[in-house]
Amino acid sequence: MAIQSCDGFDEVLAGIPSCALAGDTRERQAARYQRVTSAVARVLREPRVVHIDFDAHVHLATIDELIAVERECCPSLGFSWNQHARRLSITAPDPSMSSALDTIEAGLRGALG
Repeated sequence: MAIQSCDGFDEVLAGIPSCALAGDTRERQAARYQRVTSAVARVLREPRVVHIDFDAHVHLATIDELIAVERECCPSLGFSWNQHARRLSITAPDPSMSSALDTIEAGLRGALG
């Protein structure tokens, strides 16, 4: 599978200190992030939560896959998906994980232009 235009999100994943993804798994996850960015409508930040609102064009199966991988590799972060509202909330209960939220937020805000 050829991965294109994922360099920015591979860098985002690399910037998360707890990220254990490597090789093809990391590339596939970066590709998932890249696919959903075109549907990002808004990014909201609270001290320990990033809320990502998506428009109606978001690919729901990709969101489900993205969350499943993140839950496996980053159990210290919480992932909540409200499909009806099309809102993904990523929570860092441990303040030491705030830098991970900063990195995810910056990557997704970059998608807004």
